[in-house]
Amino acid sequence: MITPTASTPNAHDRIALSIYLCTVLHDAAADLYRLNPHDGPDPAALYARFLGWAAPRGDPASGVGHPE
Repeated sequence: MITPTASTPNAHDRIALSIYLCTVLHDAAADLYRLNPHDGPDPAALYARFLGWAAPRGDPASGVGHPE
């Protein structure tokens, strides 16, 4: 699993980090489908692994993570 560190590009910029992780997700999905086209990865599992942990949580100003 990719975990941002001080050496990770954009580790302190949440938006740039999310874009970076999307590109890594895209590359990984392409590689996995190329290696095993008949039993490719589950898109939801890939999303959870690459981006699910980075989603904003509990920001009252944005309303993300809060029930309405």
